Amino acid sequence: MEICVCKYLLVTMKQYPIKIYPENTLTILLFKNVTNTNEIKDGLQNGLWDWSVANCKPIFDDQQILIAATKSISAFSESKKPESFNEIKI
Repeated sequence: MEICVCKYLLVTMKQYPIKIYPENTLTILLFKNVTNTNEIKDGLQNGLWDWSVANCKPIFDDQQILIAATKSISAFSESKKPESFNEIKI
């Protein structure tokens, strides 16, 4: 279990990266105890953050966000790419 420091809140996050092939990863992100799902949803869908996840398919309910996304290395510019895929900065 990891702690994700988001722009608006501190949430508990569990991440499941699955290598598909060297330049692509399927990542499952589960955010729990979320109090601002609408802000996070807007950020994901409208590219409001410094980097975004390609092909993001979020599933929302009142207090959880489940995100299944493919992340391609080419989807990130080097200056905006997180230092580690384990450290997700929103």
